[in-house]
Amino acid sequence: MKKSILSFLTAGFLVLTPTAALATTEPAPVQCEDTSTLTILATTDLHGTVLNYDYFTGETFTDDREDQRNRTRGLELLAPAIEQIRAEKGAESVALFDNGDANQGNPLETVYHANRTADSVDPMASALNYLNYDAGVVGNHEFNYGITATDSLQGDLQQYVSNLDMPLLGA
Repeated sequence: MKKSILSFLTAGFLVLTPTAALATTEPAPVQCEDTSTLTILATTDLHGTVLNYDYFTGETFTDDREDQRNRTRGLELLAPAIEQIRAEKGAESVALFDNGDANQGNPLETVYHANRTADSVDPMASALNYLNYDAGVVGNHEFNYGITATDSLQGDLQQYVSNLDMPLLGA
């Protein structure tokens, strides 16, 4: 059902988006037999934050309202909420997307990128796969470590995309 709803939304967007020549034309109402609810969840700018852990201090982040840099974060804190929403709404009625800038920005990813091999799996890709993301968007930071192959090692962006179990879209 989720794929049919996503296809319907995409098609509906394309059909209902007026062009300059049709700006005065009222679009025809779209009829849909399935009136189920689609819940869309999205993350953005994860920057490699899988855990609520500060690699610089060796401690977990806290909910310190005075220090914005020490605010709680990480996919480990979102995972239970995602699981709960899927259980309440039905997994087929929930679409989970990432809006990019996922695999760069903290020591976990920095060490991975500096030491990756042809067989390495990006830790952020592993986390997104584990949470069963439906699709993602490539952000500007996904290009930070290179696109194309060098010697026998494929480009980092190519490797990241091949590690994902979801489509990574350009937007």
